[in-house]
Amino acid sequence: MTASAPPVSSRALGDKSWTARLATGLRRWRAAYLAWRSKRTALIQLAEMSDRDLRDIGLTRGEIENTVWDGDGDAASARRAAIARARRSNR
Repeated sequence: MTASAPPVSSRALGDKSWTARLATGLRRWRAAYLAWRSKRTALIQLAEMSDRDLRDIGLTRGEIENTVWDGDGDAASARRAAIARARRSNR
C-alpha cells in the first residue's frame, strides 16, 4: 500500500471552491452592469434636458459626462446645492 497525502481542505488553503468564486464573480459583474446601466440612463436623461434646466441643477452641457461617470454622488450633490444657494443669494 502506498501512502497518500492527507486531503487538504480548501479552507486551509484560504481558497474558495470554484462555484463560490464563480458566484462572487457573477454578483460583482451584475452589480457593475446595473451601475453602468443606471449611469447610462442618467447620461441620456441629462443630455435631453434644456440648458436652462441644466443650469438650475448647477450643470453645463460640458460637465454632464464627467458628473455621471466620474462624479461622486455626495460631492456632486453638495456642489449643486452650494451653487443653488449662491444663485438664490445673488437675486
